Amino acid sequence: MVHRPPSTRPAPHTGLWASADVRSIERHFAQSFATQSLHLSDIAAELQARRGGPPGPTDTHTRYMTGDIPYGLVFCAALGQMAGVPMP
Repeated sequence: MVHRPPSTRPAPHTGLWASADVRSIERHFAQSFATQSLHLSDIAAELQARRGGPPGPTDTHTRYMTGDIPYGLVFCAALGQMAGVPMP
């Protein structure tokens, strides 16, 4: 028998177990970037005013474009296609 903590449940359509407490995007920004706003549009404006926008790449020559897309996204899309899982 597999022991599962009471705070977990199967994730829909995957058969995998995931935490029952999935934080919202607003809570993520509050915890990660110390934002005070309650709505995503206000959070974006707050980050723009404070630091010129959220942190991230400023051009296309980054690992997100050169590594994540060809070795992450393309691989996952191909794997989903082989498994017959619809992919966006």
